[in-house]
Amino acid sequence: MFLHTFKHKGLTFSYYDNHGEGTPLVVQHGLTADYTQAKAIYPDNTRRCITLECRGHGLSDGGDVSEWSIETFADDLRALLNFLRIEKVVLSGISMGAAICLAFASKYPKNVADIVLIRPAWANKPIPENIMPFKAVADLIDLYGGEDGFQRYVTSDAYDMLKARSPDNANSLISLFSRQTQTLTLMLRVITSSKPIVNDTILRKNNILPKCIHVERDYIHPYSIVNDLMKLMPGMAIYRASTKTENPNGYIDDCKCVISKVLGSIDVAERPSKPLF
Repeated sequence: MFLHTFKHKGLTFSYYDNHGEGTPLVVQHGLTADYTQAKAIYPDNTRRCITLECRGHGLSDGGDVSEWSIETFADDLRALLNFLRIEKVVLSGISMGAAICLAFASKYPKNVADIVLIRPAWANKPIPENIMPFKAVADLIDLYGGEDGFQRYVTSDAYDMLKARSPDNANSLISLFSRQTQTLTLMLRVITSSKPIVNDTILRKNNILPKCIHVERDYIHPYSIVNDLMKLMPGMAIYRASTKTENPNGYIDDCKCVISKVLGSIDVAERPSKPLF
């Protein structure tokens, strides 16, 4: 079994580790997701791949909600790598996971070989407009419960707008109403209000220039966020993946392809050079 646990600050965390070879690939999931979302884009089973389930996600303990933040999640990931005695990783993350990657690299650059951001939802500004649909769902669940809140949401102008512009986002938000819990609504409120950390000076100093994957028709992960990141980190490579709604398998394959290229370049750089004579 590849699911394991470790203790950190009095909490039990769940993480996936396939015990493969090479410089580890760490893929962090998005808000309300778990390791299965990240595992879907692991490029191959021979490479060591790891995903930490963040506080309150998957099988990990929630602990004190007031301590939840993008920065805390990055610190928890550092604790896992210390526990596993891993010094350097290739980082990748989806949505919230991308923000965790940037926060981790900004605080612990010596532990980062490279970064692949997938559909980032934050740049360097807190509470961007594109993540407000999460808060709207939390409001409806708290006020009306899951069933009534769902009915109000799917008959709202906000839902019609989101469905027209980004069907995948609309479907993801709908699924939250059936998972209604106090922890879920707290999570949506706290994390959407969390401050991202992107220290471009530290990233440049340590020669860390992220790669970024974006898709079309994605309201929660708009190209404007990619533009903001590009202003902070000029020269960042941008890759357009297949749209999740229209071609979900293509989206997965495109993500795997980009990650594989990055891992391949790391492997070449780490390969011992052959003597001339």
